[in-house]
Amino acid sequence: MTHVIEHLPRPGEIFIELAKHMAVDGKIYITAPFRPSLWQPEQGFEPWLSYPYLHVPAHLSYLSEKWMRTMAARSGFEVIRWDVSLDGYQVFEAILRKLKS
Repeated sequence: MTHVIEHLPRPGEIFIELAKHMAVDGKIYITAPFRPSLWQPEQGFEPWLSYPYLHVPAHLSYLSEKWMRTMAARSGFEVIRWDVSLDGYQVFEAILRKLKS
């Protein structure tokens, strides 16, 4: 799912559906916008206004590592890779592995 999940109205539900069709140890590769390059909360919203991946309303969600790990676990996956260094730290890459049911 390369730049797909941020367009889904309920992105966590897709993991439940995918888990039904995947073999144990199967992998899901995900990339999506993360945040402005090296953004920190104390910087406020100003960096977001010039963030090249800010495509509202087309992008419905901007996801965090905590969200990804929580939703993966609820759906029978584990996050085996989380990398936010893509495209100058503006995009994340996640790889989820299907666990035994």
